[in-house]
Amino acid sequence: MQLHSSFTQLMKVFSAPIQWTDAQVQNFTGQLIVKKYKKGEFLLQPPQVCEHLFFINSGFCKACIKEEKGRSRIIYFSGENEFTTDMISFLAAAPMQCNIYCKALEHMEVVLVPRTALEWIYENVAEGNKLGRVLYRQYAMVKMQDMYDSYRPDPLERYKSLVLKFPDIEQRLSQKLIASYLNITPEYFSMLKAKNKRS
Repeated sequence: MQLHSSFTQLMKVFSAPIQWTDAQVQNFTGQLIVKKYKKGEFLLQPPQVCEHLFFINSGFCKACIKEEKGRSRIIYFSGENEFTTDMISFLAAAPMQCNIYCKALEHMEVVLVPRTALEWIYENVAEGNKLGRVLYRQYAMVKMQDMYDSYRPDPLERYKSLVLKFPDIEQRLSQKLIASYLNITPEYFSMLKAKNKRS
């Protein structure tokens, strides 16, 4: 079966734990939405109800939390072949409670996976529930690791973890934005990079 190119990577992820028939793939992908976001557009912001999983085909986004006095803290970045969403809002079909928003840092192409499409998998694809368990476990592990990394006390360690996950991040994002994630000034970030090269 010829698969739309926008769904190729997503179906690789969805086909890893379970087997699909061509008819099931056709039915499922017919429920998906391909959406493009311009740099600076919001994928998610409170108090909307999160109706989709966002699978990133191309582009880069940040998840931020609004702190006291209107300051924003970047808690993680997401790039190609990753999911992002507000999982609590998505699972509960309720408005986002935390003051977290997700914003495109580049032009993005995203596949939106509606909640109803996942429910269709559970009811119509053999071992569909297994796929759900795998997806939620992997998502939780990745995002919790991202948040742990963002709160490491040593900015050099946070930087090393970031580059390990996104080797090309310095070619894609500004020094100011990366420094903001590290919670340091751009000037200190320059010193940090020089220190890392010497080590």
